[in-house]
Amino acid sequence: MEEIASLAFAGLVLGITHALDADHVAAVSTIVSEKKKILESAALGIIWGFGHTITLLAAVIGMLVIGFEFPAVLQNNAEAFVGVMLLVLGVLTIKKAMSAGVHSHEHIHDGIGHIHIHQHIFEKGHEHNHEKRSFLVGIMHGFAGSAAMLIIVASSASGLTEGLGYVLAFGIGTTIGMTAITAVMAIPISMMAKANKIGIAQVVCGVFSVTIGAFIMGQALAQLIL
Repeated sequence: MEEIASLAFAGLVLGITHALDADHVAAVSTIVSEKKKILESAALGIIWGFGHTITLLAAVIGMLVIGFEFPAVLQNNAEAFVGVMLLVLGVLTIKKAMSAGVHSHEHIHDGIGHIHIHQHIFEKGHEHNHEKRSFLVGIMHGFAGSAAMLIIVASSASGLTEGLGYVLAFGIGTTIGMTAITAVMAIPISMMAKANKIGIAQVVCGVFSVTIGAFIMGQALAQLIL
């Protein structure tokens, strides 16, 4: 029992730190940059964590129950897939920021004219799209980390119970970490949204995602060449 508890605690701590990986933060930042409220952003972190965790659970259950192993091609190119995803997310975010445009509307209150300047970035009807993207990004990150997770579980866990306990604790840790990260990121983004400067935040998040994606792709290509 103590061995299971210590293994689960290790998974929890590693999960929290794992959420801080640059590729995780970069990908989720592109989605959070389209949210105005901190709680909504934090919810995206939870959804990401759910997608990340169920992918790892599926991989570990497959290994421990039916002896599943990832094909070498997928293992070797998993990070490259993440790099491509980051490039796409970054480019789309920058494109959306650049095409949003600033609009002004004049209103009259008590006989006095007022001009309101804002951007049409936060449109209704896209909430589910944000949630789906967070979930799919979590699945992709979980897939990329599945091979390493299988190695850890295979070397540390003595059975299905210990293996699942470790992955669940790890998943809870990553969810906690990502929820905290998205909530923190949402603070300056919401402030910039109120100042009608949300486009700047989106461009920054987009460039960050493209940069990390390009770096990951460069590493993947270097491994293929060498």
